[in-house]
Amino acid sequence: MPRRVYGVHKRKAVHWWNHEIADLRAICIRNRRIYLRVVKRHGPDGSTAERIAFRESRKALRVSIRKSQKLGWAALCASVDNDPWGVPYRIVSGRLGRQPPGLAAIGREIEIADHLFPTMPIINWQRVPMDSQVDPNFPTTATEGYNLNHGNECPPITTEEVRLTVSRLSRGKATGLDGIPNEMLSLIANRSPDIFIRMYSRCLSESVFPARWKRARLLLLHKGPDKPVSNPSSFRPLCMLDTTGKLFERILLLRLNDHLERAGGLSTNQFGFRRGCSTEDAINKVLDLAKWADHGPSRNQELCVLVALDVQNAFNSAPWKHVDEALRRRGVPRYLLKIIRSYMEDRSITIRTSDGNSIDRPVTGGVPQGSVLGPTLWNVFYDDILRMDVPEGVQLVGFADDLALLAVGETSDTLEEVVNPTLDAIDGWMGAHGLQLARHKTEAIMLTKKWAYRDPVFVVGGHTVPLLRKLRYLGLHLDLHLSFSGHFTTVSGKASQAALAIGRLMPNLGGPSQSKRTLLMPGVNSKLLYACPTWAERACKYAICRNLMIRAQRIAALRVTRAYRTVSAEAALFLAGNPPADSKDEIRRAERDILLAAWSNRWSRGVRGAWTRTILPDLIRWMKRCPKDLTFHVTQALKGHGCFRYYLHRMKRAPDAACLYCQHPEDTAEHTIFDCAHWDPLRLPVKMFVGNRNITPGDIQDLLCGPSDVPFIENDRLRAASQRATQSFYDMVDNILSCKKHDERIAEAERRANAVAAAPTD
Repeated sequence: MPRRVYGVHKRKAVHWWNHEIADLRAICIRNRRIYLRVVKRHGPDGSTAERIAFRESRKALRVSIRKSQKLGWAALCASVDNDPWGVPYRIVSGRLGRQPPGLAAIGREIEIADHLFPTMPIINWQRVPMDSQVDPNFPTTATEGYNLNHGNECPPITTEEVRLTVSRLSRGKATGLDGIPNEMLSLIANRSPDIFIRMYSRCLSESVFPARWKRARLLLLHKGPDKPVSNPSSFRPLCMLDTTGKLFERILLLRLNDHLERAGGLSTNQFGFRRGCSTEDAINKVLDLAKWADHGPSRNQELCVLVALDVQNAFNSAPWKHVDEALRRRGVPRYLLKIIRSYMEDRSITIRTSDGNSIDRPVTGGVPQGSVLGPTLWNVFYDDILRMDVPEGVQLVGFADDLALLAVGETSDTLEEVVNPTLDAIDGWMGAHGLQLARHKTEAIMLTKKWAYRDPVFVVGGHTVPLLRKLRYLGLHLDLHLSFSGHFTTVSGKASQAALAIGRLMPNLGGPSQSKRTLLMPGVNSKLLYACPTWAERACKYAICRNLMIRAQRIAALRVTRAYRTVSAEAALFLAGNPPADSKDEIRRAERDILLAAWSNRWSRGVRGAWTRTILPDLIRWMKRCPKDLTFHVTQALKGHGCFRYYLHRMKRAPDAACLYCQHPEDTAEHTIFDCAHWDPLRLPVKMFVGNRNITPGDIQDLLCGPSDVPFIENDRLRAASQRATQSFYDMVDNILSCKKHDERIAEAERRANAVAAAPTD
């Protein structure tokens, strides 16, 4: 297929545009030009017919646009049922408006690539010794009997290695220059693994990594709207490699990781690119040290500082010479050293320019972003700085190229004495190993509960490190006293915006079904609960943090349950079946029954949502058997907010709270659904399911969730009967409230007409 070329000035039509509107617009423009030409020649008096024709064509265009917009909006809302996260979601959330990958870099591809891929001296690997240079002082916990200098012989590639690596291939990934997707490669490898075994075995025996597997298609991704496009460092380069070569990389990675684990492994303070490690582990490491400083062995609280360091263009600047030295210091087998050297040399990237041409540019250093071996090679190279000798009370924590310096001291002078020499040592190590520290991006924050202390002064490379009151570290916003108020202010705002954006496609009347609406909640929760194990214990102590989380969840829950905005968060979350985000993390990690028991206790002791709690007292039954298709009118009946005179009067939308049909003084949800005699004919179908008696609030949970003492889920007949009972209740509520709304509108119109008639006239 030909590749798409995005023009710089190409405008994309809106979703409601069609050929009819285009024709009407052309006619309108033509009539406008004729009208203006006649006015210029004969004046306004001589252009009556032309003016009428122009106005009629303009009116027809406007009518057609409004009609198409209305139909287009209805089609978008209807498409949510088929694909709730498709085009409608991307339009409202702003994702469809993003530029395609590489569009922001059009015309500047060569300039950006030259900046991101610096030229380094070409290494003659024949002059570099192959012998391992294991440092006797290097801290290692090698497996007993494992020889770090072994590996002169190349073990043959096995069928198990091929099938294991193939099973880890991800589907739907972009391809390299060969255009072979992972799905096709997986199919071939499972049917004929011998082809790959022979091919990769020959590569290993001859110590050759094929040249075509070292050519990468360059893709430049703009890091974000807050990054200036004019700055080349605002782009992240991705090297799209051939899938066949990446499969070979996975086999090499298996053997390299096996050797590193036997040889003692990497530093435990590196949490990036490692299986079983995440940003939460790195953040926990930081917070544990800050907690230890507050409750240390000394009587007085100690000061704790976090210095966040950033490396400029780290992955593309790692010199191959130092990567090779790091591998040899860890006693990597000779056959792996040879193939990794072949893997690093003579690499190139293919740059597609805006005019459609392709330019090959050599790469003489760095670890490819998008490769399989690259992250592990970086960790081996970067491991030395994490093992650096540091003063007592100082720790270095790494996540990929992000480096954090943590220090604890009794006074500010003590911190300066241990931190500044460590910063100088880190800066020196970076310079000696071909990296450059972004000194202007280095920031620090004090993590302490002490109030009386002098702000310490930290200097790195002659640059004074600013001491902030809030700092963003690995996506978590840290503040001075670790209250996380700033973090929740930020994430709750983002979650609320996401809920509002998606909620615009979900009107209360019509719109997607209940099962599709429930997909909204995980999107909001994912933004709120990022790194929750790190902040749950501290943040949930503060009411402001809990309220910010509940506020964002409430917006989503209102759209999920089709509720009015006056409904409380407790009732909305209950009907949506979503636990509050401020639930303890320990409970979240435990069994679901423990979580439901804790939430049920909280629901029974709550104050808000009294009517919902009256008719649905058992939260556990509701969560296990609740219907997933709440309608607009059923939600009103379950929450008491809707077309009820008592509620309308409270909202100042009705003159009194009396019932229109029986003059009961309070027309509440309970009166309308269960007591008002005017609606007795509509209650007859439901009475059949409750023993031919009057319906009471206590029957609602059985009608919606089934009998509490019968395991009807396992019985098809009982399940069908329960579904019929639920549907009869739905029909009754929809009929009652639809009629009430119609009569209420008539009554409102009469009141307005009487008010106009009674108004005095001049």
